[in-house]
Amino acid sequence: MNVIRIQITEEEYKMGVLVTSFLCNLNRYNIINDNELDELIKYFAEKYARECRERKKNK
Repeated sequence: MNVIRIQITEEEYKMGVLVTSFLCNLNRYNIINDNELDELIKYFAEKYARECRERKKNK
């Protein structure tokens, strides 16, 4: 198995934990269903990936 190491800032880590925790709590209390949870997690991951690519281009 290959291991990939990435480096993120403490701020990026905290934001990821905050968003994931918030979405999981919405799911836990049946405010969003499992499919909505999956879609929201994908949305935020894709949004973050786009921002990362933009930052890389602008370096």
